[in-house]
Amino acid sequence: MKIELNENTLFTADTHFDHKFAAQMRHFDNTDDMNRAIVSDWNNKVSEQDTIIHAGDFCWHKRTIKNILPRLNGRIILVLGNHDRSMEKEYIHYGVETCLMATIKIQDVRIECCHFPLWAWDRMHHGAWHIHGHQHGDPTGIKGRIHDVGIDNNKGIISFAELRELIGEKEIRNHHGA
Repeated sequence: MKIELNENTLFTADTHFDHKFAAQMRHFDNTDDMNRAIVSDWNNKVSEQDTIIHAGDFCWHKRTIKNILPRLNGRIILVLGNHDRSMEKEYIHYGVETCLMATIKIQDVRIECCHFPLWAWDRMHHGAWHIHGHQHGDPTGIKGRIHDVGIDNNKGIISFAELRELIGEKEIRNHHGA
């Protein structure tokens, strides 16, 4: 999927709505408390007019989709994660745009988005960024303009401006390792 977006675009990944282990890892007493906190943060940062790129692992159960999605603001583009693929039809039913990878253009920035961190991505040697989830803040060891946009790494949803600050000045890495 190739999309052009504006600087009001927001990013997240690994919300894992209704996932008991995620709730424990985030120090919530239960998944309902975690879900409420994430929905509140989401709607405080994302307006109905905004677009949010979710880099995968939205939720744990199909039933969660109908309970959570209608409560969230914004246009959601979901780059499917390992926990999302079997539920793609349900996401589409609720108006979510889905893909396995996305090439995003915002202003002068090209962003390659995949749920998983990639060792190499298109146009990386020309300064393209790579955003991903899956790691929950664990370092990848991959150098270059790459960032885990997951909520556990960023303490919630991040804006394009915040992402630019985090990633924009990182070293451009040659795809041949030089």
